[in-house]
Amino acid sequence: MIEDHKGHKEKEKVIGELEDSLNKAHHELNHVNENLTIEREKNVQLYDKKHALELEVEKLQERLRIFEEKGEARNINSSECGILKLKVQELEAKNKSLLESFDYERQVFTDELENIKKDLTTEELNDLVNAKHDEAVEQTSIEKLKQTFHDIRSLSEHKEKENVYLAGENQKLMVENTKLSERLRLLEEKLEGVTLESTESKLLELKVQQLEEENKRMLDEFEMERKMFNNLLENDKELKVKEQVIKELDDTISKLHQDAIRLEDRLKAEKEENVRLYKRKLDLEKEVEKLTEKVRIAEEKDEAMALDKNESRLLEIKLSKLEEENRALEESFEVERKSFNKFYEDNCKNEIKIKELMEENYNVKEMIEKEKENHVKVEALLKEKMENQQKIKEEKEKCLKKIEELNGKIKTQQGKMRSSAEETDKFKKENMEKLADLAAENEKLKREVEEKDGQVSDLEVIQKQTKEFNSLLERTQQLESVLEKIQTDSADAIKREKERQNELTIKIEELQKELDEKTEKFGNLSEKLAELEQLYAKEKKNYEEQTREISTLHKKIAELQALEESYKMIGEEKQVIDKELLRLKTVENNFLALQNEKTILENKLKQAEGELKSKNNQIRVEEQTCLLLRGGKGNLRSRIDELNAENNTLRSASSKLAEYDYSLEQLRNQNEVLQNETDSLGKEVAELNLRITQISADNRAVEEENQSLISTNEGLKLKIESLENEKENFDEVKSKLIEEKEVLVKNVEDIGQQLEEVSRQNSELVSDRNQSNSAELDISKIQRDFYEIKEKCDSLFVENKNLKSEYSKLEEKCNDFSKIRKRLETQIGELEHQYTEIQHEKQLLQDEVQELKTSPLNVQGGAQPSKLDRLEILTHEKSFDSEAGPSPKGAVLKEIEALQEKLTQYKSLDITNKSSIDFYETSCRR
Repeated sequence: MIEDHKGHKEKEKVIGELEDSLNKAHHELNHVNENLTIEREKNVQLYDKKHALELEVEKLQERLRIFEEKGEARNINSSECGILKLKVQELEAKNKSLLESFDYERQVFTDELENIKKDLTTEELNDLVNAKHDEAVEQTSIEKLKQTFHDIRSLSEHKEKENVYLAGENQKLMVENTKLSERLRLLEEKLEGVTLESTESKLLELKVQQLEEENKRMLDEFEMERKMFNNLLENDKELKVKEQVIKELDDTISKLHQDAIRLEDRLKAEKEENVRLYKRKLDLEKEVEKLTEKVRIAEEKDEAMALDKNESRLLEIKLSKLEEENRALEESFEVERKSFNKFYEDNCKNEIKIKELMEENYNVKEMIEKEKENHVKVEALLKEKMENQQKIKEEKEKCLKKIEELNGKIKTQQGKMRSSAEETDKFKKENMEKLADLAAENEKLKREVEEKDGQVSDLEVIQKQTKEFNSLLERTQQLESVLEKIQTDSADAIKREKERQNELTIKIEELQKELDEKTEKFGNLSEKLAELEQLYAKEKKNYEEQTREISTLHKKIAELQALEESYKMIGEEKQVIDKELLRLKTVENNFLALQNEKTILENKLKQAEGELKSKNNQIRVEEQTCLLLRGGKGNLRSRIDELNAENNTLRSASSKLAEYDYSLEQLRNQNEVLQNETDSLGKEVAELNLRITQISADNRAVEEENQSLISTNEGLKLKIESLENEKENFDEVKSKLIEEKEVLVKNVEDIGQQLEEVSRQNSELVSDRNQSNSAELDISKIQRDFYEIKEKCDSLFVENKNLKSEYSKLEEKCNDFSKIRKRLETQIGELEHQYTEIQHEKQLLQDEVQELKTSPLNVQGGAQPSKLDRLEILTHEKSFDSEAGPSPKGAVLKEIEALQEKLTQYKSLDITNKSSIDFYETSCRR
């Protein structure tokens, strides 16, 4: 009956364990259902995002179509569009290559992570499988746990990709760390309790002796146990009912298992749909980025087209204004030319009349011929200027200023011609009046001579007349001498003036040539200036773009610094997580060892149950024999004593089994807690992996930006070299212009001295002008020539001033170019410094990632001895106890050794992480 009672208790325990497994299965099913609902909500969100992205894609495609229609309608600047398209194609090809390289590197990185995970999972699974082969009884429950563990791990791996923020979880982990430290302390106390089991064994021996003494007392209680036996029979019936209940529970467990399999299939399908939707989302995001890039390019093209149109309209308006001004100038020039031709014809007629009237006055003839020659020269100059004007008409856009200057010169010359024509008219009138006066005087003289010839008779009258005639002859001789002097003086002066005029014309021609050469050089310089301005504008744009890129790089560097700080936090969290993982592995190993012990104890229990059943049968047979043979009480009492002793041993074994069952339940609860912790730690590890991938992607982006900056830097260097070459050429031109300026200054000084001499001679001629009327013509002509020369000198002075101002502007621009060059050189130096720093940081990040991948295990930490180190001393002291055979103490010692090895590994990791954190802190401070 006692054995039946024990079997009943064991069956109740089995029923309790099955109920616990059922509750766990229900809990896991609820957890799976919650995960399913979460995944469905995520699917709905992904579908909504997909729908929104598709709508955005359609809108962008519609806008693209509109812009393409506009581009087709605006095919005016086809060459620029072709260049832009080629650039876009090159950029797209670069983008494709970068995306391919990025995908390849990401695939390689994910493959490496998966291999690491597989290695870890395969090692853990191999340990579990080796442990499970030994567990023949609970194989089905372990397989179920394995399946649920794999399902939960797959769910955690899926959720690892979406959970990024670790701040709250870090606090939770700290709290859990404290809890786990307390549990570790409890385990250590238990281990110390295990060490005390040797003393307990001695106490048990004493108890065995006491139990042998009590066995005698148990004979008196035998009759009471018979009554208990009847009760046990009744309990046996109840056990049968409970066995039926257990069968029903097994059926429900199988059904729940099938439901779990079905839900797993649904989860897999949902995961595949999530992966497909995520890929679709990425593709749509890439399409959206491409379409936005195309839209931006099209908008930039439209803006460029609008600017080109506005500039072309402004240029057309300017051209129309210049053409109208040119037409007005041409019309005025034609009117003035017609008036000049009329005036020239009238002048020719007047010259013919003057030749007929003044055949006697050779000096006047010579002057008129000289004037004719001057007029011919003026006509030749006018013809040349007409030809220049035709050339200027052909080069309207370039030489509008020159046309205005020439028109002004032509107007001044026409005014001079008009003034000279008026002066010639006045001179002709004065000559005519003088001739008339001379003719009148000659007629008077003839009359007087005739009258005096008629009065020959009167001698006195004749004498008077002879005296008067002599006086008249003297007066005529004086007049002739004066006229001869005036003619000689005027001829000398005219010769001098001719020589000076020839010299001045030669100098003016030389100056005109120099001016033409300088205008050509000025045109070349203006073209070079325009090119330099264009280059300056381009360099300014490049500088602005580089400043933008630098600002973006600073932002990215700030982001990288933030990532580094988060990476430091992640490193610290990873250390904690790694410690927790190690502790969990040790607990798992303890759990496996306890499971092994449980299987051994269960086998022993089964053996004990078999022995109890056999002994119960023997007791029944002996009871029957006892009824038959009451006389043989002595033998029966001895037999009862033996059975009581065996019963006592079995009771002690059952108490130990109850303790082991209680410890197993505690370990199961701890295993559940540890599994939850492993799930959370797995999530954190996945988040760390995601952050590592993000950091690698940021590194790649930084590398690409560095390469683009290097290319732009090289382009800027080439541009600076070209600007230096242009500056050297400009310096050469500048030196030549300075030399020419000095020559022009000397020429202007010489011309000024000559003008002073001419003015002095002019003043002398003005003083001589009062002596004779014939000299006035030469003086007026000299004055006119003087004024013309003076005006030319003034125009040359003005042109010289303009050249000086333009030269000063060019010098200012050269100084600006030198400043721009220095500024660009400083910027290039800063960019190179930033590039070297970024390369250094990139190398450090790569080294850090490699260290995290490899996780070195060779460094020995110099920490203080902990409780685990003290446990190692205890294990060395009690190693002799483990030599007898496999026991839970040996498993605990093995676990302690594994923990110590992992502690050394994590100490090395802690040292490396601290060094990397210190380095990053110093780099951030810099």
